[in-house]
Amino acid sequence: LEHLFKNSGLVENSHWIKNQTYKKDGTTLSVEFAIVHPTGIVMPVDSHWTKTLYENLLELRKEPPSEQRDEKINDKYKEIIRDYGTKAKDVNEKYISSPISTDFASVYVPSESLYLELSTHITEKKELWISKIQQDYKVTFMGPSTFSAYCGAILLGFKAISADKRSQSFLKHLDKFKKLVEENLKDAEASQNKAEDAVKKATEAARSAEKINIEMEK
Repeated sequence: LEHLFKNSGLVENSHWIKNQTYKKDGTTLSVEFAIVHPTGIVMPVDSHWTKTLYENLLELRKEPPSEQRDEKINDKYKEIIRDYGTKAKDVNEKYISSPISTDFASVYVPSESLYLELSTHITEKKELWISKIQQDYKVTFMGPSTFSAYCGAILLGFKAISADKRSQSFLKHLDKFKKLVEENLKDAEASQNKAEDAVKKATEAARSAEKINIEMEK
């Protein structure tokens, strides 16, 4: 997960944080990872990897078909589902009620294949399990590809916010610049008028002097 964050384009300690106790308005929140919104609210992201359970499941699937094998596969699969369900509940209790965090959180699943199994699992009540988890606990599971795409979308959002701020700042400075140019033009026009008056007076003085010389030569 840290590797994905570091290669996402998001800036550490600015756009995302790791293993930090986050404080805001007198409230403390400890997070494994979190994406930080410009307002200061954080979206918690925990990583959860049932590596041994999933490897055992994959090994069972390699065994020759039998009823006993199928039962073992079913039991192991249900154990993984329960484990991730428990994780979602823990994340909900740990983060969702905090005024520092968003009203939803994410659990990162390091295996693309396991994420696919979780996201396509149908419950006994014919419900999509991952949707039920989102509804009950406000927790979203993400695999490597999904999380990378999400970070990309978040990065675009940050860039849009930054561009908006820069554009507002540019317009503010542009307005000041326009006023400055207008003032300089007025000063330049005034100076030009004064210069023209001076030239005019100097020309008149020169003409008067020339007339006096002509008169004196007569």
